Formats: sequence, structure tokens, C-alpha cells
Amino acid sequence: QALEKYHIPYFMQDKAGYFSSDSLEVIQSYLKVLLDREDRIAKVAVLSSLYHRSDEELLKRKKDDYQDEELEKDIATLEKILLRNDLHKLVKKILTINHYYEDLPSQEKANVDLFLKDFKSYQIESLYDLIEFIEEGKNHDSTNAASVSESANVVKVMTMHGSKGLEFDTVFLVSESSY
Repeated sequence: QALEKYHIPYFMQDKAGYFSSDSLEVIQSYLKVLLDREDRIAKVAVLSSLYHRSDEELLKRKKDDYQDEELEKDIATLEKILLRNDLHKLVKKILTINHYYEDLPSQEKANVDLFLKDFKSYQIESLYDLIEFIEEGKNHDSTNAASVSESANVVKVMTMHGSKGLEFDTVFLVSESSY
């Protein structure tokens, strides 16, 4: 986040793959809400990520089954797209909600772009199939989309293990705990 904040280009290899990225989790959660309005876990994920509802707000809404006027309005719009069975347009519309895609860090944008490209090349015919496509993608070996080239002149973020055998002019050791 600090590198993004100061617009410092970086490369970070992530073994989890783009299907497991935060942005794809949010997209999948929204799709699950469209499939089942009673999916409280997916609804909370959507409300916190796309609608920026705080934990306190979500706690207040719990008794009302997380009802949210803005979410309901967007669901109505998305259901119209879903009736036309245009799943690619549906996902793109989700990404525009509250400028979600626009506000993503470059790595997450690259992950979403790669997903949209891959998704378009498959014959996915239903909302359920799309949710399953994302879920199956998490279970297969894939990599994160590269927002910049590994060989580019950028900050390379890696683990100690990942840097073994490599040489760098300058190295910063970062720790989450202080000593």
C-alpha cells in the first residue's frame, strides 16, 4: 500500500494466483449475492468492499439481514443485465460500482484485466457457472497477472526465501513487528 500511495512501481510475485486475489473475491461475492440474496457472508463482503460500510454499520444492519438501499438499487440494475445473460457486461458493471475498478491498485487491476480476458474466451452460460469458474480457478495453478515486467526497473518485493541466490545493489528488510 505504501508503494501504491507514493506511485512507486513494484513487482511482487504471488503464488496464490489471480483467481485468489481480493478483487476476484469481491466479484465472486457479488455474483453469489445475485444468485442468493440470503447469502449473508457474500452480502457482508460486498457491503464492506464495494459500498465501504464500516463494521459498526454492518453490525447495525445485521438485525435487518444487511438490507441496504444502495445495494438493492444496484442489484435491480444488475438483474436486468442478467436477464439478457450478458455475463461479461454484468461483471464489468459490478466493477463500475462506486468506482471499484478505478480505485484498485495496479496489481489488482492487472488481475481483473486478466480474468476478463480469460473469462471471455470460455463459454460460460449461467451465473452459477461463472461462480464455479472462479472457484475452480482458485484450485488450479495460476499466477497473479503482472502489472509490470519482472525485469523492469522497479522495486521487487519478495520473501527471503524467494531472494535466495539473487544479487541486488540495495536491499530493504521489512518486518511487521518491531524489535
